[in-house]
This record gives sequence, C-alpha cells and structure tokens, in this order.
Amino acid sequence: MVPPLPPPGRRERAEHPVGHAQARGVVGPRPRRGTPPERGIADILDAIGNAAVHGLETHRRLMLARTALARPLAGRRRSSHLAALAALLLRHPVVSAPMAARHLGLSQRGATLLIDALLHAGCVRERTGRTRYRAFSLS
Repeated sequence: MVPPLPPPGRRERAEHPVGHAQARGVVGPRPRRGTPPERGIADILDAIGNAAVHGLETHRRLMLARTALARPLAGRRRSSHLAALAALLLRHPVVSAPMAARHLGLSQRGATLLIDALLHAGCVRERTGRTRYRAFSLS
C-alpha cells in the first residue's frame, strides 16, 4: 500500500496535481454570445474526463515505478535510507542530491551515493546532462 502524501505545507505544494490544472488548455475559447449553455456544460465534462484519464495514466506510471524501485531495495539493510529516497522520488517529479539530503537527514555525499545506486539499477534517470548540480527523476 502506498503511504498517503502529507498535506501541502507552507513551502511545499502538491507534486502531482490532478484535476483543474491539468484540464486547463483542453477546452478552447468559446464565443461569448450565441453559444447554448449545454455546450459549456459539455466542455466542462470533457475537461473533467480528460483530467481523469490523465490522472489514471499518472497513477499507472507511478505504480510501475514503485514496483521497479522495490528491486534495489530487496538486498538492503533495514536501516538503509534507500526506501525513504524511493518514497521521495515518488512524491517529487525531480529530485536533486541536496534536496534528498535535506529530506532524508543525510550528508550530500550520502544522498548522492544512494541516488547513484538507483541510477545504476536503472530506476532513476539523470535529467540535466551535467556532472554537477544534477537533477534526477524516475525512468
């Protein structure tokens, strides 16, 4: 079972919002006059349907990533922070080493070593193409 996401705090916001924000842009502009009200209702329902499809696709992708992240966790010690890093990667779309270190309570080098373990397992991809100030996301 996936642990529930914490409510957004002061500096944190929802990482994978589904709903109105994703339905934005789906419904094009309508003429102000001469359009029956039924058309507006149909547009709103189409946007809700498209947002629901997108939410289900995101959920499926995250569940596949969660099962892929379980493979490297199999041989680790119980006190390893790799499980917490996997949960962080599921919550945030992009993770850097300083961000992981701050959330996990590790040094930046320790967080980098954990990220590298997931990188070599093929669970994480480096997104910036740099050697410093790298950002990672699920593959």
